[in-house]
Amino acid sequence: LLVLLLLVLLPLVLLLLVLLLLVLLLLVLLLLILLLLVLLLLLLLFLVLLLLLLLLLVLLLLEFLFLVFLFLVLLLLVLVLFMLMWFLVPIVAPVSVAVPGAVGAPAAIVFPVAVIAHVAVVAPGAVIAPGVMLHLVLLLLLGLLLLLVLKLLLVLSLLLVLLLLLVLLLLLVLKLLLVLSLLLGLLLLLVLLLLLVLLLLLVLSFLLVLLLLLVLLLLLVLSLLLVLCCSWCCCCSWY
Repeated sequence: LLVLLLLVLLPLVLLLLVLLLLVLLLLVLLLLILLLLVLLLLLLLFLVLLLLLLLLLVLLLLEFLFLVFLFLVLLLLVLVLFMLMWFLVPIVAPVSVAVPGAVGAPAAIVFPVAVIAHVAVVAPGAVIAPGVMLHLVLLLLLGLLLLLVLKLLLVLSLLLVLLLLLVLLLLLVLKLLLVLSLLLGLLLLLVLLLLLVLLLLLVLSFLLVLLLLLVLLLLLVLSLLLVLCCSWCCCCSWY
């Protein structure tokens, strides 16, 4: 009977230890779930930031393309100005030829080309100097080129930031996968612990039934002994 009591108490102690371990695992599981929620919030924030940076990159690329278009337009304007200065201006611009015996220059003619370039031919085959408008356009073209370089550097820096953000996002996804694997491992461990608890309860119930059977058997033996004693006493008294 004492051995049976020990056999009953030992599974009870094991059951209490398993239940304590189960509670601890549940606490760890709750902490991991909270960590998973925090990581999901961080992932959401990273995705929002990534979308904002992509939108900014698209806007910068559109602005860069617009500046390239403007640069090409100004470059075409420079080419047109050079063509006007080197081909059209000598034909229609007022000239003064300083050649001995030459006829005086005609009266000044006002036309749009005269605003673009100033021409003074002092001898046949003289070189035509560029105009003020062309200088302004060239300065504007140079400033636009510098602005394009700065925009390109800004786009490259933004691309580097996006790459770093993608690397951080991948690390965050790996952390999420690690946390999910830990959660799955804990869930499997909890299932195993629940099965162990059920097995311990089954063993305890079996031991309790066995203990009850032994008690009943002892009571039966005692009752038989009592009956035998009574019958023996009756027989002795009869004799």
